[in-house]
Amino acid sequence: MESNKVSDRFQKNILLSIVFTVVYIALLVIYNGMNLSDINDSLLILFLVGSAILNTAALFFAFKNYKKIISIILILFNSLGLLSILVFLWMLVS
Repeated sequence: MESNKVSDRFQKNILLSIVFTVVYIALLVIYNGMNLSDINDSLLILFLVGSAILNTAALFFAFKNYKKIISIILILFNSLGLLSILVFLWMLVS
């Protein structure tokens, strides 16, 4: 019975991580589909904050079960997403 509880928790954590990752991908698709003339500073800040929150949430739930291969894949993908946000901010500042 104990293994079922671990399995249920694992499934919930992975499902939440996948949901946050899919929402982040949808946010990227929407943002990339916009014209550069339509993007203003507030929309850029909203995109960066939303991306950071979604990636952090996905990483949080993926790290709860870091010993499974799907968790490792989600951790790598979302870490790259978070890194891209930081690189983008660095490019804006410099």
